[in-house]
Amino acid sequence: LAAWAVAWLPVAAAWLGGALTTGFSDAPAGSGVRATCPEIILRQEVLKDGFHRDLLIKVKFGESIEDLQTCRLLIKQSIPAGLFVDPYELASMQEKNITEV
Repeated sequence: LAAWAVAWLPVAAAWLGGALTTGFSDAPAGSGVRATCPEIILRQEVLKDGFHRDLLIKVKFGESIEDLQTCRLLIKQSIPAGLFVDPYELASMQEKNITEV
């Protein structure tokens, strides 16, 4: 059984300009992801159209639950110019343990 973690990040775009694309994409090496896991898969998806979009980040930690015993992950997400993260919605998500900044 593989373990998955999911984080939601609400973003509002004044102008997207192709900075974020819809669909899934694997994170390339050097993309701000640091891991101590033997295998890790990161996928990002931009949900919704228009100015109020959501960035969904899915992380798969290895193929077995044993991989999680020593697994640590840091995701550093750069927000391009033209995107706005609502600090109030982000604080609300932190209170509910949905995301951590």
